[in-house]
Amino acid sequence: MRYMKRIVALCLVAIFAYTMTAVTVQVVTGQELSPTLTDKFLTVIGTELCAVAFIKISEQLFKKKKKRRKEETDVAETEIP
Repeated sequence: MRYMKRIVALCLVAIFAYTMTAVTVQVVTGQELSPTLTDKFLTVIGTELCAVAFIKISEQLFKKKKKRRKEETDVAETEIP
């Protein structure tokens, strides 16, 4: 879990740093960064964050399923005379 939290934090820091760099470059030079570069950067970061979210959701679903199966097994064992 700690690893995924670090990845999310790193992605947010990267987005913030990229945004600040783009604004600084535009203010200082008067030129904006390539829209294609911005699009691809945000696509990569967004894909990474979606993958982390998918992993987290699937882990929670599997934990619930495993817990439910264990409870059903425990109930079935107690009902057998």
